[in-house]
Amino acid sequence: MVEAENGFEALSEIKRSEPCVVFLDIRMPGMDGLEVVESAKSLAPNAKIVVMSGYMDEVRRANMISAGAFWVLEKPLPLKVVGRFARDIYWRRPPAGGKG
Repeated sequence: MVEAENGFEALSEIKRSEPCVVFLDIRMPGMDGLEVVESAKSLAPNAKIVVMSGYMDEVRRANMISAGAFWVLEKPLPLKVVGRFARDIYWRRPPAGGKG
């Protein structure tokens, strides 16, 4: 697992590690999660990208524009649920809950 402090760092880590699954908060310093999704698609085209937010208006916006994210989730989410969600995506099973 790799963490990033802001959108620019997230892109750098995505480029470096080419992950299978990426979780992004919509609100991040420097570059928001939806902007990161746009750039990440070319850096790691096979990655499943999940965007999350605790702000309902941002979740609606992400759902409306469907910026290439695999899934959009509303926070807060228990860590156990996030882990199960990541595992299901990795093993290519449809995740339970959320919007896909």
